Parts: sequence; C-alpha cells; structure tokens
Amino acid sequence: MENEMKFVVNGYTYIFNAEGQERIPDTETLRETLHHRIPGIDLKKGCDRGICGNCTVLLNEKPVSSCMIFTASCQNAVITTWEGLSKEEMRLYEIFKEDKYFLEHAPYVSIRGLVMICIAQFRKKEQPLREDFLKALEGNYGRCLDMEKILALLDTYRETLSADQS
Repeated sequence: MENEMKFVVNGYTYIFNAEGQERIPDTETLRETLHHRIPGIDLKKGCDRGICGNCTVLLNEKPVSSCMIFTASCQNAVITTWEGLSKEEMRLYEIFKEDKYFLEHAPYVSIRGLVMICIAQFRKKEQPLREDFLKALEGNYGRCLDMEKILALLDTYRETLSADQS
C-alpha cells in the first residue's frame, strides 16, 4: 500500500496505514505514535519541545527527542524505547537512580533521557571515551548538570560491564 508506514520498535515490526487501519496523520509525532498506538510503551511526555529528555528514544541507534520527530519521517526505522533496553543496559539507570546527586536533582533531570543518550554511546563504540559522552550530552543538558559526576557514574557502569566479562 502506498501510504503504508512500517518500522521496528524494540525488535517488533509494526505496520500502520494498512488496509482497515486508521491512517497516522502526517503531523503526529513519534512520541504520540509510540505512546498511543503501541501497547506496553510508557513514553513519558514532558515539555513537548525536545528539551526535557523524557521522550528520548534511539532512532536508528541515535538518541532523539521523539516529540520533535514526525512519525511520517520514520519509514523503515529501527527504534529502541526505554522498554527495549537490555537488563545490562538498565544497570546504568540503577546506578544513576541510586546516586544522591540525582536524587536531589531528579525533578529537573530526566534520568531516562540521560541513560538513553549514554547507552547510544555504548552501542556505538565498545569503549566510548569521556569526550564522546561530553559531546553527546552537551546539547541536551548543557551546564545544568555536574558532568564530572556523570562521567564518574559512567565509569562505575563500565566497571560493572568489565566485571561481568571476567
């Protein structure tokens, strides 16, 4: 079908606009589609301006604010949401969540978004450099976070990965 929309989310192929299905409007964002049309996806809505990080997903392995992407532009894309992270990758969330710094700053920072951005770096390179993380985070959180603290927590995560491989 000419207007058929197809993409993969967390390893499952979804086809929309097929015969008998409601067409996805051209103005519908990826966040709206994932949240409302795919069962089991708990994609948070925050600012709806691509700033807060709550709706961050990996689109073809690159972190994006899904509220800023039209679903129509995602034909044949591979999308990973929070629910698609492996148990190993979710350890990074646990490390951030248990840290006192993030407990104090939780109202101001989407730890989910932060984790998705960092996981993209780990998926991109086996051993990402500190500079890779700084570059990936600079446009997302700017000066509102203690980057040295984040880098130290990433080192902790890296150590847990090394321990598992031993």
